[in-house]
Formats: sequence, structure tokens, C-alpha cells
Amino acid sequence: MQENLENRNTEKGTHGGCRPGAGRPMFEATDEERKQVEAMASYGVPQEQIASMVRGGIGIHTLRNNFELELIQGKARANCDIGRTLFQQAIGGNITACIFWLKTQAGWREPPKQVEVSTGTAERFLADVAAMEATMTGGDPW
Repeated sequence: MQENLENRNTEKGTHGGCRPGAGRPMFEATDEERKQVEAMASYGVPQEQIASMVRGGIGIHTLRNNFELELIQGKARANCDIGRTLFQQAIGGNITACIFWLKTQAGWREPPKQVEVSTGTAERFLADVAAMEATMTGGDPW
């Protein structure tokens, strides 16, 4: 019995399975599909949705295994286009674009806002807290 199993395993077909020709054929992407995937990736379409558009729907792992370069290049192309547009806006005097660029690319940060509390304010706050506690517990606030 063990000999039969060993012989069967060595006679696998090219598509998997034990019989020649058994199993699902390997996925082979066409040039048109590669262009389609790269375009969708450049538009920011989520990978799950891209996978659903290829051949009526493929698995996410099939997409990533067969279109890795297109997914990376599509996203990189979009980032370049958006970055170029933002840069041109900043150079052209768009203040919002300038601030965004400086915060994300030059490490600029806004200083933390400091809250000043005067002595009178703190005392009023503590008195209000004591009054609320007294109301909740039914006791005298003092």
C-alpha cells in the first residue's frame, strides 16, 4: 500500500493533484490585465476591489503574487503625480500647500498649546468639584 502512494505522488500532473491534468491551471496574467491592475492601483482602488475586477474575481493572494510590480508601480506613480501637484501649488504661493509640505517633508511642527490657569480659576474649579461630589453623595460640600 505504501508503495502505491509513493508511486502516485511522483506521477502528479502539471496542475497539481495526483492524476495528470488534474487541479486548477496556473494563473497567467495578460498584458491587458497588468495595465488594468496598475491603473486601478494608481487611482487608489483597494486591492480587494482590484482583485474582484480581474477575470470576474480572483483571490487577493493571486493578485499579490501575480501583480506585485503593477501594484507597487501604480501606487508610486500616483504618489509622484500628487507630490508634483502639491509641490507646484506650494511654489505657486498656496499657503495651505506650503504648510502641509513643510509639516510632512521638512519636519515642521506646531508648538503645543499651553493653558494658563490662574489661582482663582483653580480654586473655583475645586469648589465646583466639591459641590458636585456633595450633591451626588448627599453630604455637605464643606
